[in-house]
Amino acid sequence: MSASREKKVRKTGEDTPVKKDKKRGRVDKLFIIVVAVVIVGILAALFVTGQGIPQRTATAMTVGDEKVSVAEYAFYYYLVRNQTISSYSITDSPTLDTQIFYSETTYGQYFREEAERVLKYNVQMAAEARKNGMTLTQENKDNIQKEMDGLAQTAKSQKISARQLLTQSYGKGANEAVLRRHLENEALAAQWEEHMTEELAPDTAACETYYQEHKNEEDRVVYRFLNMAWTTEEGAEESVVTAAKAEAKAKADAMNAEVTDEAAFYALAKKHASEAQLADLEKEDYTTAQARLGDISVTALKEWLADPARRAGDHTVIEGDSSYYVAMYVSRARDEYVAPSIRYIPVNVAAATADLTAEQALTNARAEAQKILDDWNAAGPTEDSFAALATAAQGGIVEDIAHGEILRSFEPWMFDAGRKAGDTTIIETQNDVLYVLYFSRWSDKPLWEIRVGKTVATESFDTYETGLSELYPETRNDANIKKAVTSR
Repeated sequence: MSASREKKVRKTGEDTPVKKDKKRGRVDKLFIIVVAVVIVGILAALFVTGQGIPQRTATAMTVGDEKVSVAEYAFYYYLVRNQTISSYSITDSPTLDTQIFYSETTYGQYFREEAERVLKYNVQMAAEARKNGMTLTQENKDNIQKEMDGLAQTAKSQKISARQLLTQSYGKGANEAVLRRHLENEALAAQWEEHMTEELAPDTAACETYYQEHKNEEDRVVYRFLNMAWTTEEGAEESVVTAAKAEAKAKADAMNAEVTDEAAFYALAKKHASEAQLADLEKEDYTTAQARLGDISVTALKEWLADPARRAGDHTVIEGDSSYYVAMYVSRARDEYVAPSIRYIPVNVAAATADLTAEQALTNARAEAQKILDDWNAAGPTEDSFAALATAAQGGIVEDIAHGEILRSFEPWMFDAGRKAGDTTIIETQNDVLYVLYFSRWSDKPLWEIRVGKTVATESFDTYETGLSELYPETRNDANIKKAVTSR
């Protein structure tokens, strides 16, 4: 075929085996365009889903005017889930949600209920704060930025993005914006709670009124006790349990019959104690107790001690859940004294001492505790620097301490009337731990007023918080919540 003939064939379509249909050509082009659009749409959908965009735009619930996205709900859900699994050393599994956590509540129910409780609290409190013109303190802003910077550094060290790191822990849709919103709401909610607690704090007259109505909760009692426990194997027959209880009751009755006064109680306790109890009693007389009446968990004991007819020296036998108690009433009073607050650094005597004798271990612990104190003094002793050391050593602070609320060996030092802020000491205890102590302050009010004031303020705040449910009603999208709790 000549070149000219070939051009003519290409131009006119002569000698082509299939007749060209112009209409079919248009359809083919349309089909190709549609397929291309569908493919692009699918790829876009996959990208959007992979980025967690649907989770951040879909609403799981509303709290007042605030919309909570699926991503935010999932963040709180997995926050609670992760913390619970870690705290209780639980093995995570696909069937965990259906397992019983407590009573008839499953883990899944608990995770959702607790997540919603915390979420609603943060949203409501933060909204109240903003409505009243409160903004984040500079300290909280700085702390939030540290969290965000820490996230970025961790992600970088793992060679993944911050969004990927968050998604792994908190489900699809979790990203820096979701985390920052959580941190800001949480911090602002805490600021508002502190503000409202101060606003709702009662004056001395209100504290006095509350105290007079709740003496049987707020008074502190001093008493002596020894428990006679009964133990049986799990699932033991009723007759076996009855016999064990009768034996424990007989021992308690025998001791109670010999009690004459407080001075004799300790000797009688050692006489009637079990071998395990005796070993502890030889180290320390733990039969003396001091407690706020409202903190005594054995109901029958509390009621007996709170009876206005009680007089010093009264004694009896009281039945508990798994023990009989020989109890003696010593005194009852309101906590009129000012209370100490202390910081502490624990030093474990038994740490890394497998090849040492008990005496060598104790000598090493004493040297370590003294070095901590000496180094702190040499670096320029301040309460803040001591607090930092305490935090690093898993120590901390105990504030507004009552008699009987802390290790007995601490009390002579911290309740010394001459004690002043900045004083330090090292105290040895019976539990294989030494403590480096720092005296922080004395309270500015009697302890009873501090405790009652906190109780009244807490009750008032709880009432205030309950009222917020009306101001910020909630609505839930169960279908989207289901997506949230299965998004990881």
